Order: sequence, then C-alpha cells, then structure tokens
Amino acid sequence: MAIPHDYTPMSLEDVKAMISENSRMQEAMAQQGMTPEYLCEIINADIESTVHVECHIQERREALGLSRRDLAEAAGVSVERIRAYEVGDSMADIYVGFLIAERLGCEVENLYTVYKMTPQGKEEQGGDAEL
Repeated sequence: MAIPHDYTPMSLEDVKAMISENSRMQEAMAQQGMTPEYLCEIINADIESTVHVECHIQERREALGLSRRDLAEAAGVSVERIRAYEVGDSMADIYVGFLIAERLGCEVENLYTVYKMTPQGKEEQGGDAEL
C-alpha cells in the first residue's frame, strides 16, 4: 500500500485537537506512554511514495485465538473492515489502531511494518513485527 502523493501532513496542533476530542485515545496513549509529538511524527513520517506495508493484525489475532468478529467488536468496526486491514486493502486509522492494539495486547506500532522499496529490496523503516 503506497502513501498517496496528495497526502497533507497534520500539524501538532491538529493532532492535539484530535486527541483532546477522544478520551479513549487519551487513555490508550497514556497507557503506551505516547506523547502527542511522537504521534504527530508517526502520522507524518517521511515515507517516499514507494513503500510496502506489512500488516501483522491477523497473525496477532490468530495467536490469541480471536475471531475477526471479536476484534471488530473491540474496535467498533465491521468484520469486513478487519478483513480489509488484514489483507492490506485498507489501513486502520490511528484511533482504530489504538483500539485494535489494546485488544491484541500490543503497541500500535506493532500492527504494521513499513518498508521503503529500494533497488536492493526492502529496507525496514518502522513498526515492529515481533510477536
């Protein structure tokens, strides 16, 4: 999945406003020790348009013996949306990502690994694939 060329970075003020409007996000960030500045960095990561994103939601979900329905209910999304995340048709937004990570007992950055595609192959840029 590539980052759209017309992506507009979020300002720190926008990120803080988004957080201030969502108490569950505030709780999840506090539990994970994540600052608004770090979240802003994640959202606005300088990723070139040629990237590969590996999703680890399905492997984590299955390792815990959870169904897609279980995860969908915890995240407040449809089963179809969870499937789309798992197969790479869509990426969870940051709020849903927090809810999914919380249910899977991991950090939000453990849900995806981002690779910059180079002529030599994949070069890991972020995320954490460890189970």
